[in-house]
Amino acid sequence: MTRRMPAGFVCILISVFLLSNAWAGRRLYVLPSEDIELDEMPAIQALSSSVQFESPLVQNAPVDARYNLHRWKLVELADDADVEAVRSFLESRPEIAVAEFAPDRSIFAGGELDERINDPFASLQWHLDIIDAYAAWDLVPDASQAVVAIADLGIAMDHPDLEDALWTNTAEANGQPNVDDDGNGYIDDIHGWDAVDWDGDPTPSSGAYHGTHVAGITGATADNNRGVAGVAPGVRLMNLRIGANNSFGAEPSYDAVIYAVLNGADVINMSYGGSDNSLFEKTLFDWAWDNGVVPIAAAGNNGSQVKQYPAAYESVIAIASTDPDDRLSNFSQYGTWVDIAAPGSDIMSTVIDGYSYDSGTSMACPVAAGVAALIVASDPSLSPAGVRARLMQGCEPLYNVGNPGVLNGRVNAYRAVLGNRPALELIDISFTGSGAYGLVEPGDHANVSLTLDLLGANAGAVQVGLTTLSSSMPASGTATISNQSMGQFTVDQLVLDIDEDLERGFYPVGLTLYADGYRDTMTVTVPVSPPWLVHEAGDMRATVTDFGAIGFTDLTGQMLADGVRVEGVPGSPLIHGSLLVNFGNRVSDAAYNFEFETVLNGEIHQIYSSEGYQVYQATYAHEMSGPTESNRVAQRTTSDPDGGNWVMFEYEVTRTSTGSDPYRIGMYCDWDFRPYHDNTVGYDQSLGLQYIQGSSGAGGIVILDDTDLSAVVAIDNYDYIYDGFADTSKVSLMSSGTGHASSSTENDWSQLVVYDVGTLDTWESAVVRFAIVAGTTVDEIKTAAQQVRAVAGVIAAPRSTSGQNGLATDFSISQVYPSPFNSSTRIEVALPGTGQTTVEIFNTLGQKVSELYSGNLQAGHHSFTWNGMGSDGRSLASGLYLVRARFTGNEAMRKVILLR
Repeated sequence: MTRRMPAGFVCILISVFLLSNAWAGRRLYVLPSEDIELDEMPAIQALSSSVQFESPLVQNAPVDARYNLHRWKLVELADDADVEAVRSFLESRPEIAVAEFAPDRSIFAGGELDERINDPFASLQWHLDIIDAYAAWDLVPDASQAVVAIADLGIAMDHPDLEDALWTNTAEANGQPNVDDDGNGYIDDIHGWDAVDWDGDPTPSSGAYHGTHVAGITGATADNNRGVAGVAPGVRLMNLRIGANNSFGAEPSYDAVIYAVLNGADVINMSYGGSDNSLFEKTLFDWAWDNGVVPIAAAGNNGSQVKQYPAAYESVIAIASTDPDDRLSNFSQYGTWVDIAAPGSDIMSTVIDGYSYDSGTSMACPVAAGVAALIVASDPSLSPAGVRARLMQGCEPLYNVGNPGVLNGRVNAYRAVLGNRPALELIDISFTGSGAYGLVEPGDHANVSLTLDLLGANAGAVQVGLTTLSSSMPASGTATISNQSMGQFTVDQLVLDIDEDLERGFYPVGLTLYADGYRDTMTVTVPVSPPWLVHEAGDMRATVTDFGAIGFTDLTGQMLADGVRVEGVPGSPLIHGSLLVNFGNRVSDAAYNFEFETVLNGEIHQIYSSEGYQVYQATYAHEMSGPTESNRVAQRTTSDPDGGNWVMFEYEVTRTSTGSDPYRIGMYCDWDFRPYHDNTVGYDQSLGLQYIQGSSGAGGIVILDDTDLSAVVAIDNYDYIYDGFADTSKVSLMSSGTGHASSSTENDWSQLVVYDVGTLDTWESAVVRFAIVAGTTVDEIKTAAQQVRAVAGVIAAPRSTSGQNGLATDFSISQVYPSPFNSSTRIEVALPGTGQTTVEIFNTLGQKVSELYSGNLQAGHHSFTWNGMGSDGRSLASGLYLVRARFTGNEAMRKVILLR
């Protein structure tokens, strides 16, 4: 079911809901560095004889935009194309961030099968004894609540030991042939899906025994007087065919993972891999993990420490193989990236027409997947992290395996499902250094704080330790806690020494957890000089960056710091926010593109505020190809830790290249208040507040300037974000006016507020201000909007210096912002009464260089703008200046720095 488009046409954005997977030519997965239409690139047009575009059917359901899967494009190469030359050429283009082929993948099995045997063989399944499966079955006799997806060469669904174990899609089983009865986008998917032939019949081809052997290890029907028993009796096996004969490529496996997540799998078994990694593939597994699915993969059969993928991704549990002597199999991969081992040598299981032995990490993987299924069945409420904790900490030590071996020993089913034993789940880990907001800097003696959840039973002794995984991040130390009760608790006794020559980046450290002898080791990442700071704002915390993004997920799926969090609101409701700068038909932004880059010495940092505000400053730029396409942004963000739930953003946008264009400057926010598809959008014009609300809270953008508005628009994510937020869409939305600022329709919404700042010539600048607010109710954020508008000088409203009727009780220059400044700065004066007022600028010699105001003013807060010009209309030189305000005999002064 593939539709072709002529060469030179743009391909539809690849979706994680691909409904086509034809095998013709070779395909490239392309991640643009900015949203572009490929057919508009002259470089692509020059390749028209080598490149075709394939258009998969559109997705049947939305993708969570935080994983950026919607941004990937699919390019198919002609059969006679020089595929590596095309890939290299595309990746050399500044418009392309990644151009990758689906990596090679192969099954991890030993090879030829032994002679088939036709008698019951449970007594020959040595692995069931060594992992204490029989004892585990006493605790969990029925795993039918768990679904394990077997992504492999297909399962022989008529095998007598497997036919009763198959997962069944009842809507399709009871429906009409050739009809998508359950509306999930897959026709006749009764027991799973064939991602090779793209149909509902995942039956293996002749001789393709591998998937059937793997399936039997996990879930062959037990106690039925036939053949063998699976590790998880009663488990339901979802049949996902990803290869023909005994080989396959990675692309069908992508589709299998997508299908498993969308259709209710708890565990995905992947007895395959390869040495090449893939950003697209990694993103899929991050998405699966965060959607409640546990991916488990074979570590590989090369007998080395070389990482194999998908096993080596952080969101996948990597499985090595052991032999009947409980030693690491001689063929098995090993190393600190391998999580656990399981029996994989000489494993008896089902094959297409009987039973047989086989060896490999392919066999070890379904043993571990079966134990994971038992854990899920014992407690369906467990998160993937909770399942992992029980699986890892239920392991036993391996014989004759030193360091590096595997992190957590060999799996034990009984220990894993034992409900009255302690298990430690890592909830959160943070590193506090000497930098602003406690960020870790080179040379720090950083404190480590963990939040752990003790599951299952109280623990007499809990130990938490750090271990070195990299010479660039030496780590050691142990904290011990006695008599710890079940539930969440914190550990903050550990310290991490950071080398003073360490560069900005993210570094791995080993973390070991012990609870009464149950042990788990994992890898955590330490951010050193990270590109963000977090604002405290009343009951809100908000992450801001030095490249234009707010509370966001980066291209690798890592959530930075806190995002935006509000007391009483679950999760981080601001999925992604960004500055957008529209000039002509182009956009500079960080809305899923991350086009801005921090400039030299522009890293985000805290600056002093006499009012007790938190004020952060950063500078970044979008340097694009061509002489007329560059913008630089000086960003200042402000919050009041003791005030309301608001953060104010001021952007000074400078055109740094030749030319002249109309400019629009906007703020984009994608709020998801659970359940996110039931959100609505409101617009309170009197407060300058556009907001999104759901049953769990509300948040929005506040307009802080009287500059003409180009747009206030509610964006339907189904129409724009999931199909790719291209520049053409952004340009259209940024000039769409205010006629679609609200909607009472329940949906998944994002929002955009835009100023029209007029035409900017080379080195001309414009300054705009917004604020974000969030709370548990719309009334809360309306109060926050009033508060931030008062601070910004938009309206006279109560603040810390105000008495009754909103009047200021003290005369002061309450704010000069920004400082330093280039094109203009705003000066705010608070007057407790009515009277004669002057506002003047002096140089350091005491000479008056400009008078901004002289006249009678009423009580309240007043705002004045200085453009860096003298009274004679000429630009003044860079340097320190003094702002002096006089009011009925009183005088106030503030410093300001002008930078040209």
